[in-house]
Amino acid sequence: MDMYCNHPTHTEMSNLRLKDCTNKIAPMIEYVANVLGQKHFTITDHESLSIHLKALNTLKDLQKDGKVAQDFTVGLGNEIYLVAQEELESKLEAKERVEFYHFILIALDNEGHRQLRELSTRAWAKMFNHKGIERVPTYMSDLKEVIGSNKGHVVGSTACLGGQLSKAILKEDYELANEFIGWCQDVFGEDYFYLEIQPHKKRNSEEELVEQEIVNTWIKEQGLPTIITTDAHYLKETDRRVHEAFLKSDEDDDMYASGGREVGDFYETTYFMSTDEIKHWLSYLGEDFVDECIANTVKIKDSIKGYTLTKPQAVMEIPLPNKKEWYWNDELVAMMEDLELNNLLFLLDDTNSYNNYLASLCMRGFELRNIPREEWEETLVRLDEEVLNLLGISKAKDTTMSAYFVLMHKFIDIIWEQANSIVGVSRGSAAGWVLNYLLGIVQINPLKQPSEMPLWRFLSSERPDFADIDIDVSSYKRDIVFQKVSEYVDSIGGTIARVGTFKTEGAKSSIQTACRGLGIPSDIGLFLSSMIPVVRGATRSISNTYYGNADDGLEPITEFVNQVNKYEGLLETALGIEGLVSGRSSHACGVVQSLDILSSTSLMKTPNGETITQYDLGDCEQSGLIKFDFLCTKTEGMIQLGLELLVEHGHMEWQGTLRKTYDKYLHPDVLNVDDTEYYKVLNDGELLSAFQFDSMAGVKALKTIQPHSLLEVANANSLMRLMADDGEQPMEMYARYKANPNAWEQDMIDYGLNDKERAIMHKHLDKDFGVCSSQEGMMLMTMDEEIARFNVKESNTIRKGVAKKKPKILQQCKELLYEKGLANGCRQVFLDYVWDVQIAMQRGYSFSILHTTGYSWILIQQLHLVTHYPPIYWNTAVLQLESGAIEQDKEDTDETEGREKTTNYEAIGGAIAMLQKEGIKIATPNINIADTGFSPNEEMNSIVYGLKSVATINNTTAETIIANRPYTSLKDFYERMCLAKQEVTTKDNKKQMKSLITNSQMMNLLQSGAFDGLENKPREEIIMDYLRLTTKPLAKLTKTHIDDLVERNLIGEEYEECLKYHNFREYLKGGVKQQDKVQKSRVWFLLDGEDEEDTDYVVNVFFDMFPELQEDVHWYYDSKTSGIWVATGGSARNSFEGICNARIAPLTRFMNSSECLLAYNESRLQDVKREVLCDSNAQGEMASCCCYFDEHELALIDHSLYNIRNFSELETEPTVEDYWVRKDKETGEETRIPKFRIDRICGTVLGRNKTRHIVTLLTEDGVVNVKFHAGAFSFYDRQLSVVDENGKKRKVESSWFTRGNILMIHGIRREDMFRAKTYKNGLYTHSVYKVTKVYNDGYLTYEEERTQID
Repeated sequence: MDMYCNHPTHTEMSNLRLKDCTNKIAPMIEYVANVLGQKHFTITDHESLSIHLKALNTLKDLQKDGKVAQDFTVGLGNEIYLVAQEELESKLEAKERVEFYHFILIALDNEGHRQLRELSTRAWAKMFNHKGIERVPTYMSDLKEVIGSNKGHVVGSTACLGGQLSKAILKEDYELANEFIGWCQDVFGEDYFYLEIQPHKKRNSEEELVEQEIVNTWIKEQGLPTIITTDAHYLKETDRRVHEAFLKSDEDDDMYASGGREVGDFYETTYFMSTDEIKHWLSYLGEDFVDECIANTVKIKDSIKGYTLTKPQAVMEIPLPNKKEWYWNDELVAMMEDLELNNLLFLLDDTNSYNNYLASLCMRGFELRNIPREEWEETLVRLDEEVLNLLGISKAKDTTMSAYFVLMHKFIDIIWEQANSIVGVSRGSAAGWVLNYLLGIVQINPLKQPSEMPLWRFLSSERPDFADIDIDVSSYKRDIVFQKVSEYVDSIGGTIARVGTFKTEGAKSSIQTACRGLGIPSDIGLFLSSMIPVVRGATRSISNTYYGNADDGLEPITEFVNQVNKYEGLLETALGIEGLVSGRSSHACGVVQSLDILSSTSLMKTPNGETITQYDLGDCEQSGLIKFDFLCTKTEGMIQLGLELLVEHGHMEWQGTLRKTYDKYLHPDVLNVDDTEYYKVLNDGELLSAFQFDSMAGVKALKTIQPHSLLEVANANSLMRLMADDGEQPMEMYARYKANPNAWEQDMIDYGLNDKERAIMHKHLDKDFGVCSSQEGMMLMTMDEEIARFNVKESNTIRKGVAKKKPKILQQCKELLYEKGLANGCRQVFLDYVWDVQIAMQRGYSFSILHTTGYSWILIQQLHLVTHYPPIYWNTAVLQLESGAIEQDKEDTDETEGREKTTNYEAIGGAIAMLQKEGIKIATPNINIADTGFSPNEEMNSIVYGLKSVATINNTTAETIIANRPYTSLKDFYERMCLAKQEVTTKDNKKQMKSLITNSQMMNLLQSGAFDGLENKPREEIIMDYLRLTTKPLAKLTKTHIDDLVERNLIGEEYEECLKYHNFREYLKGGVKQQDKVQKSRVWFLLDGEDEEDTDYVVNVFFDMFPELQEDVHWYYDSKTSGIWVATGGSARNSFEGICNARIAPLTRFMNSSECLLAYNESRLQDVKREVLCDSNAQGEMASCCCYFDEHELALIDHSLYNIRNFSELETEPTVEDYWVRKDKETGEETRIPKFRIDRICGTVLGRNKTRHIVTLLTEDGVVNVKFHAGAFSFYDRQLSVVDENGKKRKVESSWFTRGNILMIHGIRREDMFRAKTYKNGLYTHSVYKVTKVYNDGYLTYEEERTQID
């Protein structure tokens, strides 16, 4: 037996912030216990307690299965980042280097673990991002406060080379080192603090020691209690390659890039070691010292008293209202007594106030739900049976289940009344209880639905579980719902948090991660991962793909095996990475709450700052917490927005509150579910974003089934998810039986069923046209007294077994059915029909009828909104949600007040394209009609684009425009909004006057079409009108404008002689000159050319043009310069100036004419137009609104000519066209690398994500996300500039990823992403071409390369 106990070790939960560790808990325990023969290790993940409960459970399971000795133990600790608060704050402020020192904490008992939970929660509460890394510091003051005040429950140790002690030693600051040791002894107590040394392999020389040896040697010299640790980040030495590949695989993480985080020597010995190996590497310290250190590890292990981290779940019991406020109904109570409903009477008379209050709420529900007097008895009898089960579960769980429903009722009230969010009709099995209906938790009465809604499907005392009710709320109310519920829980002294979840490496990503880490080309990773099968959304594991799985009936994928075998270490690396935790997030809808949450779990934060539990859902529940689900759905958001729009536009009358208005117009109780118009609209495909049916599978289901009732819709919801292994599919069978009911009867006869057996089937499935599509249908058949007589627990077992689609479990379920069925007198052929026909179709997936019924009611609400009100309101609500135009509703804090959400143009462009594809008209933002956001125009049956979504227009500007309406003309708007000034404060706190609407805002409004309806003329003319208003015309032309007039081609041929004299004069006056010594008004200019020949030419021209000028009066010859000088100045008719003026006079008269002035001003206006006006309206719309109100710019392109493909038509995985061979230079080994077919897509840039290197394109086919490698992204995204001779930077070319640019991109499709890619010597030379012009004849011009600059 090896006595050594490795205390600071790591699991995959150290990967929550950075890739760090490849250890998984089960292999860790088995390896340390069975291979190394040790009895203990302690988990100390990097600021994480997330694995703790799972580790204890795993150990317990392994011991139960006899795989690990009963005396093996696991210690629980945490590796924190210890800092002094004052030092951290001062260094951050001074922008100095900050050290986050590693430190080890080990809990010795339950109190110690509680202290760990407190400290970890505090650290995560302080999370901040520093130089690209999330930091979670523990202040020394926190450690002293939490541990120092109650010593003896936590051991501390100084950690690795990243610890403060090691850092001080290496800096030779021994005073600081001793000071830190003293502080730790004071906080923990001398008996609970240890120095820490670690083994290492490399020794440079006797003179030059490695860092770890320096630290180890100094620590030995102190004579203080010391432990040896290996800080295990991977399991065994041979796993180092997997670990290193995992750390190096993150292509976008600077920590692991070349020159980033150390992954070599630092981790060389961070694996589990035996005592002998430790002694080998630390032999220089002496055997006695090493033995003493190992004995200290045992001492710590023996000090650990164990942990009890699990406890029974308990409902948070909230304060109840004063009993005087409780509702009471004597008539209901009298009926309970007459019917002897003892369970309800027990609730009323019990000493438990939660039972009493729940009874009161139920009675109140009779009034609120307007249940008729004649239905009281039926309702009370059902309610009494439900209460029987509720009391049974309370007894089994030793808790008060009533408190759960009281709490849920309270939360529902908060969501409606304080968060102002609607609550969905129902979700899951909660619709099966009348109690939930009476409390307003669900909105459908299970006694009034078209299919049986068995109460035991929700809760049953035969399988005593806690209730798990899911609630749907409006998507844009997510934050305010959580905020208001949190405020309530806080007000009663509790805490609420979202449930934490953990991202894991899937099979496909593990292959690609392994390839990146091992330096295998990304093409190989992409190719290999594409071979891993995905069946009905489930991806096969790497192991099952490579080895197969006989239990699940899976064969190996031969080609995958052959390809993987070509790369040494790939399989082992990928298997080691698969399933590893690699990040953290929050549960989509789950929250937990407690009056003492730290007694169950510690808290942390997601990367975006949400507070979550450190335990996942299963561990939260084991630690005593109960989950509540608040799922935020777009559909509920759309319904709420649709309702609010109808109220705003007078189609509905506000009832004082959202809940009352909803109850009056949209509550299922007030809707006629038999309205034939609903189903006509649904089947004709006229409902946009039909709930659960907006996918391709949903559309197909509607076309196949053509539902005409609520039950048929509910069945369609299930059937579209069912899939037979072969032959006729369940949905097709349903449609066939629906069209011809006799077909089902004949099929049963042909199968061999007798009259009695067919009658039993008719009893169960007549309403479902002979197809068992729901879980309850299957369960009811197995529970039938004439079939197998299953109890609730047995029927639930078969439900779970069938859903898992595991051969062994399925076989067990089948055997149970046949065993009980045959014993009950059923024929084999009848049981075959039940199993092989009816139950078989549900294998792998099926829905509860309780769930699909509730969700089908939501669809009915949508249909009601589009059949009883103008559909444009619903369509507007859809656009508002899909475009991201609706901000998350939350109360302003000091940090958020006044902050405006940035417009998401990518979402807007995509959402508008989606609606336009459905034939919905999106109108330009009419300046007199448009609202701040998207708004319905019932008269025009269109959605008006919102002013705030126009580029450069913010909320304030949009509201100012709206407040000053109406505008009578463009000129009226210009004078009142552009010329009007307002005082604004600049960023440097200076006051200045600024136009209400700036010129850039005005240009965007014009290009968006905002003034089209006001002016009723072509947009180009409107823009020209604006330019005339802003471009001041010249009142007079002078001779200085002659050259410009010539440049603009505004001077006719008849003025050639005039121009000749003008040009000669200008030429002359541009030369050498001298002042006349006598007449100051006279200036002499030299007739000069570039050379002697040119000078002779100029002189000859002069004498030809001015023969009348006299020598020595108007010109003279200078013998010194050998040149002729000409006099200028004066206006005598026979002078140079006089002759020029006379000859130019006709041109001067023309320039003074209104005709010339008008032509010149118009020409200047065209210059401005060319600068600001886009080539087309479509281009201007994209620039200003990120959408096209009519056709896409690319609609005219000849796709076949340019080989442009629609993204949706491409295969979801890349197609291998060929292979190329790569030869290893050293070994000569050849590797075949797949060469994929390269396709071309074309679209307009909507936006880019610089972090993820993704560009979003709007193609004719819809929105496509394009992924680039980091280098390629940077190359095309860079703005190109040069520095001129004056040192000023001048832009040469903007980023090719600028919004509005049209790009042709070459690459491959991978699932829902297009990946930019080309091959050397391939068809396309570069991954991106920029389209420069689209012509009306279908042709275009484009650039293949970026501008070349030095």
